[in-house]
Amino acid sequence: MAPKKETALRTHAERMDRLQRISSLLACPHCGGMLSLQNNELVSQSCGRRYPICDGVPVLLPSEMIDQGLGGTLDADEHASIHPYSPASEELIREHADGWVLDLGVGGKHIQYSNVVQVDVFRFPMTDVVASADCLPFRNDAFNAVVSQAVFEHLQYPDAAAKEIWRVLKPDGVAKVDTAFLQPEHAYPHHYFNATEAGLKHWFRDFDIEWSGIEPYQHPKLALLWFLDVYLDSLPNREQQMIGALSIQDCLDVLKRESHNQQNLGDEQVAQAFNALAPSRVRVLAAGVSVRAIKRGVSEHATRKSSSVYESPTALQLGLERRVEQLVGEARMRKDNDRALFEMEQITADRTRYLLQYYEEPRRDVLINPGFVKPLRSLVIRELKRRVPEGLWQTYRALSRAISTSKPTLQATVFNERPAALVFIVHPEAPVSLLDMFFSLVYQTLGSWELWICESSDMSTQIRRLSWELGVLDKRVRVINSEAQVRGCKVSNWVYVPHNCILSYDAVFEIVTFAQQVRRYTCITADVESRCASVQGDCTPMRCQAQWPSGSTGHSIPAIDEVIGGRIQAEPMVVYALSNMNSTDGQVEPPPMTLEHYAHIPKVLYRLKNFSRV
Repeated sequence: MAPKKETALRTHAERMDRLQRISSLLACPHCGGMLSLQNNELVSQSCGRRYPICDGVPVLLPSEMIDQGLGGTLDADEHASIHPYSPASEELIREHADGWVLDLGVGGKHIQYSNVVQVDVFRFPMTDVVASADCLPFRNDAFNAVVSQAVFEHLQYPDAAAKEIWRVLKPDGVAKVDTAFLQPEHAYPHHYFNATEAGLKHWFRDFDIEWSGIEPYQHPKLALLWFLDVYLDSLPNREQQMIGALSIQDCLDVLKRESHNQQNLGDEQVAQAFNALAPSRVRVLAAGVSVRAIKRGVSEHATRKSSSVYESPTALQLGLERRVEQLVGEARMRKDNDRALFEMEQITADRTRYLLQYYEEPRRDVLINPGFVKPLRSLVIRELKRRVPEGLWQTYRALSRAISTSKPTLQATVFNERPAALVFIVHPEAPVSLLDMFFSLVYQTLGSWELWICESSDMSTQIRRLSWELGVLDKRVRVINSEAQVRGCKVSNWVYVPHNCILSYDAVFEIVTFAQQVRRYTCITADVESRCASVQGDCTPMRCQAQWPSGSTGHSIPAIDEVIGGRIQAEPMVVYALSNMNSTDGQVEPPPMTLEHYAHIPKVLYRLKNFSRV
C-alpha cells in the first residue's frame, strides 16, 4: 500500500491528531525517557522536563537553543530550502510504506506523506516535530528509514547527527542523505560544512555504505549554474548588464530551463555540451554528494540507552553545565571544611602555646582530669611527711597554707575594667568544650571580647577549677553569678553562646561590624554548622539557620530574662544589643517580639559539637 500524499496545510486539530499518532515514537531528548501529554506540554516521565506544544507541534529543544531563537515559526520560503523529495527519497518512502520514515530537515516542503515524520529546527508549515539533529527526541530503533536533503551542511555537529540517525534506525534500516559540496554559502541560520564524498562516508562510518556518489540533480552543471547565478546577482546593475551580454548569459538561461524541466528544442545541443564532462571530473566539480547507508550490527560509541543521557554535543553541554555546578558546590564545601579544619588545628596547637606563654612554669595539669591529680598529690604528701623531719614539715605546711589563701579573686581584679565590645556568656557543661570555646576566642581576628562564665550550684569541680585557670591566663575571662552580676553591668552587646560552641576565626569582627551598621536591631543571629549525632554513623556537617522569633518551628531565640536568670536549653547563638532595650533601675527588660527588631547574619560564625536534630 502506497503512503498517502498530502499537500494542504493541516489545521490545529489535525496537527494534534498527528501528534497522538507519532507520540509512541517520541522520547525525551535529555534523558531518553517516555513523554506524556499534560496541559499542552510533553513531560518526561524520567527527568520531569517539560516541552511546550505550539499549535499542535511539539518543540523538543534544549532551553539554550530556544534562547538562541530556534524553534520559532518561519514561512515556507523564508531562509529555507524548498527542495521537493528527490526520486531516490520518494522510492525509499514507498519501500517502507508500512513503517515510519524520518525526514531530517523538512524545510519549506509543501508535501507530506502519511508515514513520514518531518523534523526541523524551525516550525515550517509541514513540520511535525521541532528538534535538533544532534539530539533527536525519538526512542531507539524507531524508524525504518531516514532521508535528509540539503541539511548536513547546516549542522554544527554533523558527526553527532549521523550517530543519532544510527540510533533511531531499526536494524537493517536505510539512511539516504544528500549534502552540499561545491555550493555557495546559503540558507538560515548557518552554513557550516561542504563535504566531499569521502567526508560524507566518514560521517556515516558506522553504517555499511551501500552506495555513494553523485545524483543527477547534483551534476557539476548545477554547481556552475548556482555559482554564476549568485555571482551575477551580486554584481551592480552595470556589471550585470556587461557580463549578461556575453554568451554565458545564454548558457545560464539554458541551465535554468533545464533545472526546472522547461527545456526548449533549441537547448538540446547546449545541454549535451554540459553533459559531455568527463566522468573523472564530475566528482571534482559536483554541486553535492550523496550516500545510501544501511545500519548493521552494533556501534558502541553510537548507542544511547533510554535511561541515560546521550553524549551529543548539545546534551553533553547540558551535562557539563550540571557537573560544573556540582563541582563548584563541592569546592565551596571543601573550602569550608578546610577552613574549619585549619581553625581546629590552630586552636589545638595554640592550647599548649598559650599555656606556656602565660604561665611562669608550664601548668600542664590544666588539661589533666583533676580526679587523677588528687590521689597523686596525696601520695606525694605522704611520702614527704614520712621522709622530712617533723619540724621542717610543719614549717612547709604553714607556708603552703599562706600561699593558697593569698590567691587573688577574679571579681576584684576584673570588674573594675571597662567591658569590651562583645561579652560572651556561657554556661559550661564540660571542661573540653569550655577550653575549645576559649581558644576559639583567643584566635579571633578582633580581640575586643570578654568571656563570662556563669557558675551554678551544680557546676562540677573540674569546670570551676578550669574557669579559674582561664581567668588567670586571660583577664578577659570572668567567672560570674548569672543572676546577681549580669543585671547590674552596663554592656553594649551580649552574646549568648551554647556550651558546645566553637566560634569561627572572624566571628567577633563580623558581629561587631554588623551591629554597628544596624543599630536598630535588638537581637541578631547567625548561621551555624553542626554535625547530627542522632543519625547512625558519621554525618556530613550541615549549615543551619536559627529560626525566630520565639514560638516558630525549629530553634527559637531565648528571652533575655532566661539568659540572665539561669541555664538556657536553646541551641542558637544570639547577640543582644542591650543599648536598644529598655533599662530601668539597672534591670534589663525583654526585647520587643516584632520582626523589625530581629536581624540575621548570613554567614557561618560558629559550630556545634554533638548536635542533635530538634
